[in-house]
Amino acid sequence: MADLEFRVSQTLDGFNDPQTLCYFRSGSPTVRPETLYCSSPIAGRYVRTLKRSAGHLCFNELEVFSFED
Repeated sequence: MADLEFRVSQTLDGFNDPQTLCYFRSGSPTVRPETLYCSSPIAGRYVRTLKRSAGHLCFNELEVFSFED
């Protein structure tokens, strides 16, 4: 799947905030499984993936890990 957006938010209605964008991948993945790292530290309870094109039904399975310094 190409052009996926990954967002992390403290609340379900907070996904419209630009700061919730964790990672955007244009194009298709080159490896499986794919490991994504947020461009800056982000905290939240909810994770959402979104495919930025119409006409497709997409299901994503995510496994989320937290790293502490």
